[in-house]
Amino acid sequence: MRTSDQRNDSSAADIGGPATAMPRSTSSQIAEGIGRLAGSSTGIARQADSRYRFAIIIVLGAVATAGYLYYGQPNVAEPPTPTQAAAPDAGTITVHVSGAVARPGLVEIPWSGRVADAIAAAGGSMPTADLTTLNLAASLRDGEQVVVPQVSRASISGTSYPSDGRVRLNAASATELEAIPGVGPVLAGRIVAVREERGGFTTLEDLLDVAGIGEAKLAAMRDLVVVP
Repeated sequence: MRTSDQRNDSSAADIGGPATAMPRSTSSQIAEGIGRLAGSSTGIARQADSRYRFAIIIVLGAVATAGYLYYGQPNVAEPPTPTQAAAPDAGTITVHVSGAVARPGLVEIPWSGRVADAIAAAGGSMPTADLTTLNLAASLRDGEQVVVPQVSRASISGTSYPSDGRVRLNAASATELEAIPGVGPVLAGRIVAVREERGGFTTLEDLLDVAGIGEAKLAAMRDLVVVP
């Protein structure tokens, strides 16, 4: 026969048996839940890590592509920008006018000047000039020469060459004066300049006023020229 204490222990054992069994089952479930949560956290961490690496790869690829596009392309020189042709200098040009003109030599005319302008700058043509052989409207360039021809001596009505062959000092051009022995282009130009300044020569001795003509040269020219 069990005592009261034994019955109490037995009752406590009956009551405690199931009570102690539930906590162990609950602990297992909690542990299992924690394990699953840890596994899920690990998976999430792995996925996040994978996404992070993927994002880094994308950023690095974009940087590499941009660098190649900026630095890797060959430098291609841009074609020169077409420029309009420079307008000619609105200045003057220098041409040489010789032949049957009043003042042969170097003259300056506008850059758009014509042959007629050059002849005018040289004092105009002489009466013996043959302008029919020239294109008076032709354009000129710097450094060109214009030669004004003269009509043949046979067609001259005694203006520069008398019948005896002497040169008329007051009618001859500088080119015709160069036909006199000892008279070159420079001296012929001086003779024409003094003649125009004085309005013509009156005597042969007036040639002594021309620089470069002395008594000896005048004596050599005396029989070759005539002053009407």
